[in-house]
Amino acid sequence: MTATFSGSNIEENWLSLFAYADITHKLGTELAESLNYHYPNDLETNIRKYIISIKEKNS
Repeated sequence: MTATFSGSNIEENWLSLFAYADITHKLGTELAESLNYHYPNDLETNIRKYIISIKEKNS
């Protein structure tokens, strides 16, 4: 959880964003499974690709 906290460095901010996405994935998939729901893996993959493309454009 502390990995989601960042400092003033832009790379730390990116790492925090991806750490938050990982936590969201873990909690979301566990919750969906426990409620017998379908987790939107394709949507998550597309969102992650989009975020990575933004990061690469700004690096």
